[in-house]
Amino acid sequence: MDWRNTEVEVYLPNGACYQASIKEITESGILVVFKDNLRPETSVTFEKVRLLPHHDEESFDFKQGDIIQVNSKADEDQIEGWWKAKIQVLKGDNCYIEYIDRDGMDLVKKGNIRQINHGIFHFIPVV
Repeated sequence: MDWRNTEVEVYLPNGACYQASIKEITESGILVVFKDNLRPETSVTFEKVRLLPHHDEESFDFKQGDIIQVNSKADEDQIEGWWKAKIQVLKGDNCYIEYIDRDGMDLVKKGNIRQINHGIFHFIPVV
């Protein structure tokens, strides 16, 4: 299978997960190109790459205490990424969350949260 241009998500050292596409796969990692040129082409290890989630978030019943990912920005001048957070309060269409990998709490719409993406990318070289 040709994986080039496949959309994936990549975890960066800041703890957030950003959308990218595969440019090349080597035995030591994956060369990715980030959406909206967030960063230059970057080589990352396989463990940092996730396939895009396929589950239907609307059917998942989120509850207080769940560890989730929230689509947000660390600062106004940064691009949105998926950050790990814990739901503190869930009321109607709103969630009050506490970030896990960065300081702060936030009030977000339920449409901006999802289950943790565990879609691990596995590479098995063909000999």
